[in-house]
Amino acid sequence: MHASRLRDVLRRNSCPHGSSSIRDRPVFAWSGCDLLKWLKVQVLGRGSYGTVYLATPATPKYCPIGSIAVKSAALEHCMSLKKEATILREFTGCSEIVRCLGVDLSVEDGLGVYNLLLEYASEGTLLDVMKKNGGRLQEPDVQRYTRMIVKGLRCIHEKGYVHCDLKPANVLVFCSEDGASSVKIADFGLSKIPGEENEFVRRNFTFRGTPIYMSPESVLLGEIQSPLDIWSLGCMVIEMLTGNLAWTFKDMRTLMFQIALGNEPPKIPETMSEVGKDFLGRCFVREPRKRWTAEMLLRHPFLDETQVFPSTGYPLHVPPSVSKNPSASRTLGPPPGFELTVKRQSLPKNLPLPPSELIPKEKLLPKNLPLPRALANNLPPPPGFEFISERKLLPRNLPPPPEFSSISRKQTVARLAPPPGFSFTGIHA
Repeated sequence: MHASRLRDVLRRNSCPHGSSSIRDRPVFAWSGCDLLKWLKVQVLGRGSYGTVYLATPATPKYCPIGSIAVKSAALEHCMSLKKEATILREFTGCSEIVRCLGVDLSVEDGLGVYNLLLEYASEGTLLDVMKKNGGRLQEPDVQRYTRMIVKGLRCIHEKGYVHCDLKPANVLVFCSEDGASSVKIADFGLSKIPGEENEFVRRNFTFRGTPIYMSPESVLLGEIQSPLDIWSLGCMVIEMLTGNLAWTFKDMRTLMFQIALGNEPPKIPETMSEVGKDFLGRCFVREPRKRWTAEMLLRHPFLDETQVFPSTGYPLHVPPSVSKNPSASRTLGPPPGFELTVKRQSLPKNLPLPPSELIPKEKLLPKNLPLPRALANNLPPPPGFEFISERKLLPRNLPPPPEFSSISRKQTVARLAPPPGFSFTGIHA
């Protein structure tokens, strides 16, 4: 069916112009080879990209999926939705990324509208769930949601994409048949596609995404790579645990200097478990090339499905879908790249000597035992040295040798002949 025929059909079946009720506006959308009639029931949200509607099929027998979410924008302002549709086609097999059901064109009030059809999240966004629970979540719930988000990031980064705007408002929450909730990453309108260069390198403090979740390298250098999403993930974890933003700031300029030029990462909650604090430390490494990847974070003990680490700030609530294994929580595996080393038990200082009655008396040696004379006199010299016997000390006042007589000094000098060439002068008394 051509666009002109679709426009004629829509005009014949549309309500009179000027109707303000969304329920009074049935929307016909072209999807494949069947003309499906969708009713936009309710506005779910608005953004710079357009408007999100809750839609239901007017002919349910032709559409077994039930309610869907429709992101709509005027044709002249639909570039972001087209980009998102192209990206979502790459992740049809990833269960942690929202599923795209198709793309439709419609005419509403005589204007062309681009519609992106998505699966409907009955629980809303992760931010909505946080508000329903008093602004924050229990740490076991944060572990489960973070694990799913990191799995989604792994799929995104493996294909060369960067989400660039990861935050609770862009994560959808779904309710499964068993009552357990799951989350999926959505809103790829600002994502960086493979091969796309950094766009904002020449301008300081410019970025794509929400400022509070941006990484130092993205704010200062305009570097848009996968480590940006890891930093944003750490900011999300803090927000889920505390209900507050990761940074405290007065104005946007202060925030930009704090992120780009500050020496300290966002403050990690004191009530968080030690394993969780280590996890956030891996996310907040300022050097992007040393920051852990999504693949590495999935092997971190904090995301281990068999372990639940209670926080110290409020009571622990373990959902049914999470198995609590006390024995596993006491034996943590080492992080990736580290080996498990057994901690040596420190020995007490000044250990007492064993009691003498435990040692046979015949084996006890007296103190200050002298060295045997034979051993002392017959020891061989060290290598490189010759054996020199110890000379005996000579007594003083020995008698003179036979050739000399015991005379005084004067007499000895007087009796000696002078050397050749010298005359004898003598010694005066």
